[in-house]
Amino acid sequence: MLYCIFGTTQYTRIVQLHRKEGGIMNEISAKLLELITSKNISYSDLSELTGIPKSALQRYATGTTDKIPVDRIVKIANALGADPRDILGWGSQDTPLIVRNEELEECINILHERPEMKALFSLSKKATKEQIEQTIKIIEALNKD
Repeated sequence: MLYCIFGTTQYTRIVQLHRKEGGIMNEISAKLLELITSKNISYSDLSELTGIPKSALQRYATGTTDKIPVDRIVKIANALGADPRDILGWGSQDTPLIVRNEELEECINILHERPEMKALFSLSKKATKEQIEQTIKIIEALNKD
């Protein structure tokens, strides 16, 4: 099993370990190369679509690098119309993909910091769309005061 701890040396060590054993990283590189080839897209064009330098894309696809940031795999997959989970070998639709999302992180932090928001969210889970819309209007009216 591959554990991805983003932005830490632990993630890098795990990826390097699998690469030395000829495992996960070579599979990821092979999948990237296959995707790029099947889409008949140049590294230059892919670089323009993703904002990732052409030289980095070449290293990722040929397996000459020990680490590929997951956010870059997501960018490459999106540009090529692929599912990042397939590239990572996680299987597609069955496995949830977690990508850093600042808005989502902010909501989670608010739920942790303010118990009343947690209660509001908990109650709203069973509410209908119309009830939620009414609640939003009430809160907006209260905020105008």
